[in-house]
Amino acid sequence: MSGVVPPSEMRCFRHPGRKQTGTTVSARGGRGATVPSLVVHPNRGDLGIRSLWCGDGPSGPTTARSTTRRVTIAALATALTVASSLGLAGVGQAAEAVSFNNGSNVGDEKEQQAVAAAVQQHLLSIPGSAIAITKPSPDDPGKSIVTTYYVGQADKATGRLVGPDTQFQLDSQTKTFTAALLALRIAQGKAGLNDTAQSHIQANSGATVPTLPSPGGPPITLGELVTHRSGLADYPVNLGAGCDAEATYDVAKLGAGLGLPNSMVFEPGTDWLYSDWGYGLLGSVLTTPFGNADSTFAEAVAKELTGPLLMADTKLETEPNPNLTVLYDDGVPTCYRNNTAALAGAGGLVSTAEDMAKWAVATMGRGPGTLAPTLKKTLEYIAPGKPGTDMQMGMAWQLYPALPVELPYALKNGSGAGSQSVTELVPTTGWSVTVLANDGKATPVAVADQLRRQLSAGGAVPALPAGSSGNTGSSWNINPNPFGS
Repeated sequence: MSGVVPPSEMRCFRHPGRKQTGTTVSARGGRGATVPSLVVHPNRGDLGIRSLWCGDGPSGPTTARSTTRRVTIAALATALTVASSLGLAGVGQAAEAVSFNNGSNVGDEKEQQAVAAAVQQHLLSIPGSAIAITKPSPDDPGKSIVTTYYVGQADKATGRLVGPDTQFQLDSQTKTFTAALLALRIAQGKAGLNDTAQSHIQANSGATVPTLPSPGGPPITLGELVTHRSGLADYPVNLGAGCDAEATYDVAKLGAGLGLPNSMVFEPGTDWLYSDWGYGLLGSVLTTPFGNADSTFAEAVAKELTGPLLMADTKLETEPNPNLTVLYDDGVPTCYRNNTAALAGAGGLVSTAEDMAKWAVATMGRGPGTLAPTLKKTLEYIAPGKPGTDMQMGMAWQLYPALPVELPYALKNGSGAGSQSVTELVPTTGWSVTVLANDGKATPVAVADQLRRQLSAGGAVPALPAGSSGNTGSSWNINPNPFGS
């Protein structure tokens, strides 16, 4: 982690060997370059295959199109007309075209225009970004198709462009993976939301999870850790500063920090406070060497989550590698967080846009295999969210209810000194968007919000599902207490 403390957070494969050219979409007119469509390979199980398949049916991959696409926005007037119809603000002020890098697998014209406008408004001032959108296939709604948009540079010094293999720091989006590990443990009968965190810590660790209002107060539960209701402070009181603060924060420091004064802000379960410390503790109690488990956090994620989903580019950030983007703070290079020790469960993973598309599809219960139904349970309501808001908590995911002009959606973002990211899911339509950026001053949530409102309902908001009032504060439309505990 850099010396700058990150701000608190409110919130499928390509075909090998197929050269793809960049696409330019301009708000001022002009012609765009061609983008060959991605070839769909029938063998989705081969890690070398780069297809668009993300569905749960047996028939193999699907694609949104099979012909070369040429994108042209003939004139500024045309662009402004399109922008107006999509509800875009400020597009006419954009001074330069948006160019999608090689490897981009773009969607239809409406989607391209919406993405270009959102990038112009919110992301052109940063070095690089990647956007992945998933949606049901019109030919087979049980499967999902993925479109991707790569913009700018992964490394300004070398000119390396953002592309399909570019890894970004996920920061707190890592928490959705930690929550998924808990969901798996519950499904396996190895844990429950009402289990105390203390009961999952190795007895010989010497660590004691604090309580409030007194040493004999209510213990912190796993359910409170996964919903930010544990009472633990946002960051460990003994974390320190510097680029390696998180890399050197081992289980001994974790245990020691829990015993220090001011480690807790309120009695467990009585309020909501976003806590990186709480998720670091959760990831540690679910894995070895702190918890009663057989695998480290990195091993558990690889074996139980990213391996089955063929997310080969999603892993702990151990050191810079050729695919990892350089991190920038307002355009100036900054250090890597190196969050690889006891707090890894709070923000230690890196990933690509394509991998995160797979994660989004599986989390909505649409992915292949047996993992998706368990991941979908992380979207179910467990507890209230931040007081004074309509946000509610699933497992890591922040749940927002249906409104008269908006479908219910789930959100998880990540924020660091040199990176910003977000994923938004709309389970009722099977639509999602992930935005990854390599600058701490980026605003990907604004991009995701804009695209979700324009694209997730296919141009119109359908009737509200049963159980949703359509008013602020209405209930998230999924069964409460998903695990019965």
